Amino acid sequence: MVSDAFTYKKNILFLGIVLLFCFSCKQKSTNQQEALPKKIATNFPQDWEGKWEGILVITKPTGDTTQIPMQLHILKHDTSAGWDWKIIYGPEDSGTRPYELYVKNKEEGHYVIDEKNSILLDAFYIGDTFYSRFQVSNSFIFTSTKLVGELLEYEITSGGGSHISFSGSKGNIPVVKSFGVAVQQKAMLRRK
Repeated sequence: MVSDAFTYKKNILFLGIVLLFCFSCKQKSTNQQEALPKKIATNFPQDWEGKWEGILVITKPTGDTTQIPMQLHILKHDTSAGWDWKIIYGPEDSGTRPYELYVKNKEEGHYVIDEKNSILLDAFYIGDTFYSRFQVSNSFIFTSTKLVGELLEYEITSGGGSHISFSGSKGNIPVVKSFGVAVQQKAMLRRK
């Protein structure tokens, strides 16, 4: 009978600890959900306007890196509804890309980068990041740019357009193709 009373008290104590743990996890989860914004407030691209500069680090899977100066100028046009989206790699006279940015559908976060040579790249502002994804010849290119405090985080990854493997295709599972990544380019840019 003493043994039964001891076991009963031990079980009650264990149950209390489990309930306390569950309650604290639920409370933490609820607080985390409340901390998530319902909608990210930003005024893109106006909040990003300015001349940004930093060092672009180009990294290959082997670990080899190259570093070059980089600038990104985002400046409102005086006469049109667009912005300069000028990218400068290295010395300004040799690596300037005088692109322009236009709004296609602001509600959908859809923009167009005009390379001024008949190439128009669709780009999307989602959450707090500006993305574009496109194919040039046999390479897939993915870009993302994000304002993080006082820094503009700029990143490009690229790789071949031919898949390196595929899997799935059993039963109702679709075929999934995997593609390699050959180069990462990343820069943390500061406003001049």
